[in-house]
Amino acid sequence: ICTVLICLFADLAGNKYALKADLSYNGQTVQTKITDGILEKLDTPVKIIMLSSGQSDYNAYYNETASLKVLLNRYTAKSTYVSFEETRLVTDPHLAEQYIDGLGRNSVSNDCLIVYCETTDRARILVSDDFYSKSYDSELGAYVVVQNYESVITQAILYVTTEELPVAQFMTGHGEVGEANLGVMTGNLQSANYDIVFIRLDTDEPDPDYPLFIISPRMDFSEKEVQMLERYALNGGDFFITCDTVSEEKMPNFCTFLRNWGIQPIAGILVAEQNTSDYIENPLYIVPYLQNTDATASLIAADENVFLLVNCMAFNSTASIDGSYKVTRIMRSGLSHVTIDTRTMAITDDDQISSHDIALLSERVMPGGEMSRLFIIGNTEIFINGSLNEITSAKPFLLEMTQYIRPYRNVSLGISPRTTKRAAVTQPSLLPAIILVFLLPLVVLIPALIILLPRRHK
Repeated sequence: ICTVLICLFADLAGNKYALKADLSYNGQTVQTKITDGILEKLDTPVKIIMLSSGQSDYNAYYNETASLKVLLNRYTAKSTYVSFEETRLVTDPHLAEQYIDGLGRNSVSNDCLIVYCETTDRARILVSDDFYSKSYDSELGAYVVVQNYESVITQAILYVTTEELPVAQFMTGHGEVGEANLGVMTGNLQSANYDIVFIRLDTDEPDPDYPLFIISPRMDFSEKEVQMLERYALNGGDFFITCDTVSEEKMPNFCTFLRNWGIQPIAGILVAEQNTSDYIENPLYIVPYLQNTDATASLIAADENVFLLVNCMAFNSTASIDGSYKVTRIMRSGLSHVTIDTRTMAITDDDQISSHDIALLSERVMPGGEMSRLFIIGNTEIFINGSLNEITSAKPFLLEMTQYIRPYRNVSLGISPRTTKRAAVTQPSLLPAIILVFLLPLVVLIPALIILLPRRHK
């Protein structure tokens, strides 16, 4: 009876205080201090509902349900404001209509996780695909599947409990990439709890409290619109700009605006020189070098520095005479030259074979003392192409630069993913085992000789 009672109370205590040890090879249910700190500050009730059919492929191969239960028990043990329950859609069909994902991406189905806050009436619905992604392993020299349980769930809790979410403003009206083709980029921002809005300068005034995204403009800005952008910057507004084809001849007003930040676009496309690290089958493929700066230090520390740019343009930068702005290199190419004719990609007398600036960050101090930042990169495909987002560091780069130009609390958590690849078993040296095999008979032989030699004549 005592043994049964001890086991019962130990089991209850283990569930209440999350005492179960994680002995897995990747520590998939261990919480970081980042999550602990967020849960300790939580002051709004959050309900987490697990819908499980018991027939998911992830259950079979990764034992997802069991791992999630252990991790969610740790969440409830850390904060009294977090509750967790498990049910099935068959027994609770009303859940399919009761909860709607705030991002509009996922609907309630079998094998999903619902994170809901009644105070904000906001929900996040997580499915198996949300928990897994690809990451480049520099040691293996290949891409591996990584698991993001903790990061995704903690981010979802922040999303449903935050009263006012940060906004990413996307500009339209100048031939920019449209909403229909921005799904990958806006989805990545939404996963970091940004709301997305689209604005036109002829009808809307951008809010300086939030960053303004100008994605591959094809038509020039009017003088009035440039004045609006300057007014936005004067009030502390920040810019995230991507360019593909910009020249002084076709877009003079836009280039004038960039010159105020010490940035000058170079007309044409970068072509990688042969026998360089940039040259990968196609000379229009550029593998840039991420520079070590305050904005990129965390990316480099996490080995998130793998990029592939296709049809990329470059920029020149100038130093400020009066010290009103500072331009920092973010990305550079290897040996390359700029060409206007992508069919021949020939080098002309005016071309210069060198390393070119692909991405720049300009920080500008306004007359009123406001600090405004402008990030620009000569490629858009890296952010809107789903395949490139899977095999490169495009998503963390997007979030880190967005967070740097306009910091928001808890947008970028910095929780490292856990690898799903078990470390290979290595064979140790056989020399100790061989020595032991020879020593064992000697251990018996030596005492035997000590005893038998004196008795040899008896």
